[in-house]
Amino acid sequence: MGHPVEEILKEARRAKADLLVMGSHGKSGIGSVLGSVAFGVLQGQSRVPVLVVRK
Repeated sequence: MGHPVEEILKEARRAKADLLVMGSHGKSGIGSVLGSVAFGVLQGQSRVPVLVVRK
């Protein structure tokens, strides 16, 4: 197991995903609103759209 962001992006490529759907439970500020992993995936060069669903 590696860093969550890297693992999510790697698995999305392996599965040839058309869309990533991620949950979020952050409280304030863009990083917190999205959650650190969701924010990292958005910044992590995702090749597919990312839908973040707030709690």
